[in-house]
Amino acid sequence: MKIFLKNKIPRSRDFIAQFFKFAVVGTLGTLIDFGLLNLLVISTGAGVYFSATLSFIAAVVNNFFLNKYWTFKSPYLTKKSRDLFIQFLIVSVIGLGLNLTIMYLLMDIFHLGHERYNFAKAAAVVVVLVWNFLANKFWTFKVNKA
Repeated sequence: MKIFLKNKIPRSRDFIAQFFKFAVVGTLGTLIDFGLLNLLVISTGAGVYFSATLSFIAAVVNNFFLNKYWTFKSPYLTKKSRDLFIQFLIVSVIGLGLNLTIMYLLMDIFHLGHERYNFAKAAAVVVVLVWNFLANKFWTFKVNKA
């Protein structure tokens, strides 16, 4: 039992450290996402959904590079950057769908109103964070040590 736990603890610490790095990158991405969203809505009068899509894309590109070179950096990561980005983009597009769906549900279905788009966006971020981390860890940046 002791050997089993001893072998699992470093992996758990690595998992937690990786999640922490992912959260830091995600926080920066969220700042980019919220900042650009508000800049577009307030400064240009662009629609909320259009602005949310553009701001999400800007955050995705930023997050890809930070996650590739910091969060999930590994000598065992053998996929080409193009393939990694395509997988990261697929995960992110699904995340965008979740993001917009949650915003729509809160603002339009549950009548929160469009003036509370930041609250709806914050709720979406929590759900999408979990989805993005798990999908990227176990699919996009999956390491083959064999």
